[in-house]
Parts: sequence; C-alpha cells; structure tokens
Amino acid sequence: MSEQVENLRIAYQILERNFIRTLRTQRGDSAQLTIQANEALHLLQAAEPHRTSFEASEYAILQQSVAAMVNELDQARHLSSDPPDEPHLVVARRVATGGRPRVEIDPQVLREALNLRGTTHLVSVVPQLRSKK
Repeated sequence: MSEQVENLRIAYQILERNFIRTLRTQRGDSAQLTIQANEALHLLQAAEPHRTSFEASEYAILQQSVAAMVNELDQARHLSSDPPDEPHLVVARRVATGGRPRVEIDPQVLREALNLRGTTHLVSVVPQLRSKK
C-alpha cells in the first residue's frame, strides 16, 4: 500500500467529517457550502494521479462519494435549517385612501417597539413616524 493512498484515505475521512458538519450547520450559506464542495473536488483531483494505486472499486467509490457530497452541498444552498413554522409576521400595511396611501402599523407591535427602542431609534428605522410640523 502506498503512502500517498493512505494519506488520501485519511484526507477523505477528514473531508467526510467536515462535510457532515457543514451540511448540518451551514444550510443556505452558499459561500461555506461552496468552500466545502471545492474541498471535495480538490481531494478527487489530488487522488487522480494515484488512480492506479487504488483498487478499481475503491477509486470508483471515491468518485461516487465525492459526486454525492457535491450534489448534497449544492442542494443545501437552497435550504434553510430553520424553515418558518408560521406565515410571515405582518406589522404594517398600506391602506388606500384615494390619494397617498396611509401606512398603518399594528398598535401592539408599535407599543412593544417603543418600549424596547424608544422614539428616536424608531424614527430612524421607520421615517413615517416622524411628526409633520
């Protein structure tokens, strides 16, 4: 057994562990998932010159495993680890008045926001709250 093949096997074990961790913790994070996919492809590229040192079946499994990893990482880009349980929270809505539409903010949400941040901060976030003189 060549030392290069043994090193590639160890590298694959590390890659597999990192792949599992990345898949569990980075769903939807395209940059991190791309980095992990590139690492998988890099391992396969590093194994290519030593192809004849592997048994044919072992090298085929390596190719299939890396392809499966890259496929799963690509699919994970479009997923979120925490999908919403309920519809989006609506805190404000536009009301047609026949002229310029009025923005109505849910009074309960506005009350909580004022308690948490105060008027000064909310005006910088929601300019419609600024008093007109």
